[in-house]
Amino acid sequence: MNGNVLQRLADDAEAIVKLYREGMSLADLGIRWDCHSNTIKRFLVSQDVVLRRPKPKRALDQTEIIRMLDEGWEAQEVARMFHVRPETLAEFLVEKCAVIAPKEAGGRR
Repeated sequence: MNGNVLQRLADDAEAIVKLYREGMSLADLGIRWDCHSNTIKRFLVSQDVVLRRPKPKRALDQTEIIRMLDEGWEAQEVARMFHVRPETLAEFLVEKCAVIAPKEAGGRR
């Protein structure tokens, strides 16, 4: 960690720890103290703060996703409907559904 950033954060350690424990996100703390969220994370760890676990990912409805794709929805539209990035949708489909096959093998199924 940069010495200037470390010193600036150390001056406000009590406030940073308090706000994090009250539920403020690493990203919001980073914005407030003008540094990256990973810097805030490392700083909190250095202060012996137990970090919260990330929120579980939203469950994707495999049946609904397949239905939407079969009806001709674009992958970007389906991803938007489930509030995930298209890359996340693609990874889910490859891992859980096996409905995406390489183009050389003849398309989606």
